[in-house]
Amino acid sequence: MKIKKINRMVVKIGSSLLIDKDKGVNNNFLNNISEDIVSLKKRDIETLIVSSGAIELGKIELNKTKEKFNLSESQAASSIGQIKLINAWKDSLGKFDLNAAQILITAEDTENRKRFLNARSTIEELMREKYIPIINENDTISTDEIKFGDNDTLASLVANLSEAKNLIILTDQ
Repeated sequence: MKIKKINRMVVKIGSSLLIDKDKGVNNNFLNNISEDIVSLKKRDIETLIVSSGAIELGKIELNKTKEKFNLSESQAASSIGQIKLINAWKDSLGKFDLNAAQILITAEDTENRKRFLNARSTIEELMREKYIPIINENDTISTDEIKFGDNDTLASLVANLSEAKNLIILTDQ
């Protein structure tokens, strides 16, 4: 039996791999991943990234080290950290002549048919334009009732949404 050629994959990257709690973004790791994406692209494999790290970067920016944030604190940290996260991806991918695009989604976006199809269309257009989608939960508007809970779940939903043949989860958990 022949295994079909992989043409698209989702790679989920956990916060602990992307973020150094003392320095912020782990640029060496990010650059290595970006270089890997170039290698995949040369083999005609499209890559979508589900990236954690926004809340942790926001905590660093706010200089708040407490372990547990309440919902509004997490949402604020996420909105601060998301800018840093997407800029780090943009800079790293740019070193390899790749372009980054940001997609923020919620659980509702995968449950509502119209929103699901809109997200899928956006991903397809980004793929046609040769952009690397950097996807994260839209923590600034999510609530406890609709949160994915973790980006592993989000990654599996994105793999389904994007019709990716493979899902790779990079974590230290």
